[in-house]
Amino acid sequence: MFVEVALITLLRQLILIPVEGDTGHSGAWQGLGFYWMIIAAVLVVGIAYYLVSRRN
Repeated sequence: MFVEVALITLLRQLILIPVEGDTGHSGAWQGLGFYWMIIAAVLVVGIAYYLVSRRN
């Protein structure tokens, strides 16, 4: 269940990055590097979820 919550949280961040950019907020969310880091985290957590669910 923890892996599912982590995956949902990361996907939510991935969706909100472009929306937060439109409001004029700047900071840690700005930049293409952070966007790719979130995508990489989604992939890692997704693989972990697949391995855990396959084992059960």
